[in-house]
Amino acid sequence: MSDSNELSNNNNMLEYLKIKEKKTKVDLEHLLKSKLKKFGKDEILVLISICYQCEKYEDIITCFEELYFQNNELYLPIEELEYLEIGFKSLITKKQKQLNKLKNLLEYSQENNNNNSEENKGLISGINFQSFKIEQEMKDFCLRIIKLIDNYIIKNISEKVNGINRELESFLYKIKGDSCKYLILIEKNDDIKNNYLKEAKNHYKNCIYVCKKYLYIANKIYLNCILSYLKFLIFFGNDIKEAKNIINDYMNKDEIKEIKNNIEKPEHKIIEEIIELKNYIEKKEKEIENYNENENK
Repeated sequence: MSDSNELSNNNNMLEYLKIKEKKTKVDLEHLLKSKLKKFGKDEILVLISICYQCEKYEDIITCFEELYFQNNELYLPIEELEYLEIGFKSLITKKQKQLNKLKNLLEYSQENNNNNSEENKGLISGINFQSFKIEQEMKDFCLRIIKLIDNYIIKNISEKVNGINRELESFLYKIKGDSCKYLILIEKNDDIKNNYLKEAKNHYKNCIYVCKKYLYIANKIYLNCILSYLKFLIFFGNDIKEAKNIINDYMNKDEIKEIKNNIEKPEHKIIEEIIELKNYIEKKEKEIENYNENENK
């Protein structure tokens, strides 16, 4: 593989990084794709790491798309595919922050629209348009990830010697579940939203099934899959009871107790997040209990 420093100095490859402010988004996408066609697998993999360092998360997705388009039967280990998840989630988080800012601005504009001025109406209209545009971008990113996994990655998760990589299989199901979860957030049509809800739950269930059958219970991928599924059940699936059962069962395992009591272990942070979800559930249950008591009084 070419040295990353040598590659980052390649004017042909990183030209698009230097002229971003002078080009439209469409121009940049065309420029990046035209450059990628000149590079092989190893060069594109290095470019992916460079895009990650430069926080060009959408370009990471574009690089992976071109990588698999050029190498239809490519097998990548989970260490390299993690760039896809990191880039995708960072991109969605960035877009969500933009939407939250626009939402706050919209609320402020509506509250202070006492004179119903044309200027304020125009501002509100502009905010709504920009919010719609960002939501469409988020939807596009999610659908591109799902398509990439379905058309290429999930078909190529078998190592020549060891067969199917079960860590990778569960990892991909989790990403598909996360993608559908984000689609639920931005979809306005209830029927389509319910379809995404069903798809997300199926992907997470497949993910947990593979974890339980093939992976060590304290495996980092297993832990992350449990965490994602719990968040889905609590905040999207409206199934706190199942989430509570999973937490109680999982946290009672000796291997998980060992991680919980050892702050030095890298998986400890994931356990802490699961404990936070447990505390959240207990708090909600207490609020419901207090509300019912007050109603009875």
